[in-house]
Amino acid sequence: MEGLNQALGRLGRHGVQASVATFVSLLRSCCRLKALSVGRRVHAHIIRTGCIRDRFLGNLLIQMYGICGSLEEARAVFEKLREPNVYSWNIMFMAYAQNGSLVDARNVFDKMPRRNVVSWTAMITA
Repeated sequence: MEGLNQALGRLGRHGVQASVATFVSLLRSCCRLKALSVGRRVHAHIIRTGCIRDRFLGNLLIQMYGICGSLEEARAVFEKLREPNVYSWNIMFMAYAQNGSLVDARNVFDKMPRRNVVSWTAMITA
């Protein structure tokens, strides 16, 4: 986790510019380590740089918050996505399901405008 904090600390200093790829790497590490506090800081940097419009990053934020058990923050990011795609819906559904919020998971599933094999498999598994 120390390496994550160091990488995050370098962002914005000494002309280090963050890219979408940088944020993807940091968010994946936060997921792997369940590093919610660092993930929140990454989220703040994403907002500051204007990269928040990137749907892929939005989906990763939802996933990170879900893995870390912060369903309210996952939902807040989901609600702000301009055009959630099937992956966005599936990630939000899985966040609820993996945290035992099956009623909320079912509500998301019922509201999905489109479902794919992953959606149905996740629903059956949940």
